[in-house]
Amino acid sequence: MLAALSFGHGGALFRSSSVARQAPTVLQSRVNVSCRMSMLGGSDTQAPDAVVADAAVAAAAAEPLLEQQPQQDPIVQWVVLRRDLWTDIGWPLGPVIAQACHASSAAMALHLDDADTREYLAAANLDHMHKVVLEVRSEAQLRTLSERLAAAGVLHKLWVEQPEDYATCLATKPYRRSQVGTHFRKLQLCKAMLAKA
Repeated sequence: MLAALSFGHGGALFRSSSVARQAPTVLQSRVNVSCRMSMLGGSDTQAPDAVVADAAVAAAAAEPLLEQQPQQDPIVQWVVLRRDLWTDIGWPLGPVIAQACHASSAAMALHLDDADTREYLAAANLDHMHKVVLEVRSEAQLRTLSERLAAAGVLHKLWVEQPEDYATCLATKPYRRSQVGTHFRKLQLCKAMLAKA
């Protein structure tokens, strides 16, 4: 329902055509709130309870739109794989994915008490995770990256596959993009093409 809403609360008047922004205000101000709705194209005045009900419907309709708005500084986990695992050594897709899963899980398990990790894993955020998967050319480059991150204080897990004892992947703990994004700026996104069956 498209409407111009006016909400009076505690002597203050809030007027906006944005239902998504104002509807929650109505719901939170059920007590001692006077509401007036001027329908577009009409002048009928509804009782406060009816306006609250209409606002509740509007708020529910607006929720998907609010969820679609991107966060300005999302919490992200960076995952970095060795490209030579599939280009030179010939690993199949499954084991390569397993390395990323190992590193990602271990990095979060090691930092469960971290505030960003807890927020990243919160039940309300599980359907909205952000991961950036990058690649380096070789094990040597991966180990060099790990050393640089450690020197900069970027917490991460370098996954060393056993019993082979070579590094295959690293993953950071979840961080705000603005905190550590610059450390990965020069790396390429992992865009390996999957072979057709």
